[in-house]
Amino acid sequence: MQTPEGYIGWVSDAIKTMTEAELHEYNKKPKVVVTGLYALSYEEADIKSQTVSNLVIGDMLVLKGAKGRFYQVTYPDGREGYIQKSEAEELKKWLEDIEFTQESIVKTAKQFMGIPYVWGGASSKGLDCSGFTKLVYFLHGVILQRDASQQALTGKLVDETGDFSKLQPGDLLFFGTKATKENPKERVVHVAIYIGNKRFIHASDYIQIGSLDPVDPLFDKYNTHRYLRAKRIIGEVNTKGIEAISENVFYK
Repeated sequence: MQTPEGYIGWVSDAIKTMTEAELHEYNKKPKVVVTGLYALSYEEADIKSQTVSNLVIGDMLVLKGAKGRFYQVTYPDGREGYIQKSEAEELKKWLEDIEFTQESIVKTAKQFMGIPYVWGGASSKGLDCSGFTKLVYFLHGVILQRDASQQALTGKLVDETGDFSKLQPGDLLFFGTKATKENPKERVVHVAIYIGNKRFIHASDYIQIGSLDPVDPLFDKYNTHRYLRAKRIIGEVNTKGIEAISENVFYK
């Protein structure tokens, strides 16, 4: 299968397939987006009723109606359920209300603190380094590429000399092996989000904060020594590899 940013992968056969026409009709329907880190849907508008499934932040479901404190939703496979309004928001309003600022990027990133590293993970149940950066920006209405090496090819170049004074909160920091005469191919293997004061947040064992400053108690010597460059995403939406959700064909 191919994801909205063009990534090719494999899934089990427990998936709902749609034609282009069916997807177009599905996308025209009003949606809700899950805004709580984790949520549950229920068979009735009652948290004591049978659960339908668990959900994670960023999940989108068709909005069928509302009942008291609940949204009534429909899954792509036809299942129906109820989600508490405190854990979701109507997609149209959510997109309109997004504050795409340095401060918001940092605040959103920090809410994942402590969540375990899971290779291939891109949800609040577990995250790898690029899954983390991708999710944080997705929650600001922006679709990034899936892998760190792909994300490194996007955005505006801010620094690649180690001049950390140029960095701004929200910038993506890339780490890996620099190209040399002996090995002319650079390898980007890790990505983090800069949060200010020479600190960054990233998925490494779990979501945690590190520092580029040797006198900081959170100094990350290993990653500082393999720092490659910083790229800016804010102000670069709808340039190569950085797309607004509202402009992506999977969501139109």
